[in-house]
Amino acid sequence: SISTHDLYEHMDEIKIPNDYKTKDGGKTFTPKQKIQNISSDRIYIKYAEDGGTEKDGTIELRKGVDDLE
Repeated sequence: SISTHDLYEHMDEIKIPNDYKTKDGGKTFTPKQKIQNISSDRIYIKYAEDGGTEKDGTIELRKGVDDLE
């Protein structure tokens, strides 16, 4: 059995598994979703001459498209 003292003494060795994430400081964990690739023909790049400098580095997703949530 592990004591509370042992846990605090070895906090730097305790890690969250890479397959999980937490939003509440470690009280609950949920599995991460696998990264999904998006086909390059579904991406539009707005260059400077088309007004792209106004949103430099911004990625926008269409609202209401199920597979882009």
